Amino acid sequence: MGATVLKGCLIAGTWDPDGGSTAQWLARGMQAYWQHFRPPQALHILTIPARGGDWATLWQTYSQQVSGGADPVLLLYPGSLGDGLTPHTTVADLARDWRSPLILTLPLGRQMVSQAVAFAALVRHSQAHLVGFVVFEVEETPFEEAMDLEKMASQVETLTQTPLLGCLRIPHLAEGAVANADLARWATDLNWERLG
Repeated sequence: MGATVLKGCLIAGTWDPDGGSTAQWLARGMQAYWQHFRPPQALHILTIPARGGDWATLWQTYSQQVSGGADPVLLLYPGSLGDGLTPHTTVADLARDWRSPLILTLPLGRQMVSQAVAFAALVRHSQAHLVGFVVFEVEETPFEEAMDLEKMASQVETLTQTPLLGCLRIPHLAEGAVANADLARWATDLNWERLG
């Protein structure tokens, strides 16, 4: 898969109890990992506005960076893949139209499997390409649910035919500024063989 997947990949959430922060943490962690372990290349992030953005400028910047730049670029949508960007377009439709492979964040919990199945179906319906899911475990995750991760991960992969790219825990990351080196080490738990 390699850097060609990251060159234009779109990161979004499924259902995010923290209002889009898991997609933001994932993008920041991937960027820090890239800077720390893959110099001299940089991993650029372009944020997709929730509504009313300047789509022409964003598309121009994105397409120039993907086609002409040596460095990979990530599109970040700090919300759900199913969010409507216009009355007739979801984030999944944008991924299809812009030919952006998708990485979706998935909260660890009882609804993890059903969320994965529902969002994989949305991706198929939109005819976009889903690279994989990254599970986020928040500090408040009940012990029983954390213990069931392996079983639920297997169900997600079987039912969606989509790999899990990692499980990341966000216990204290939200408590102020986090150094890039710490974010880079945190992101080493991702499956970089699949990501590049």
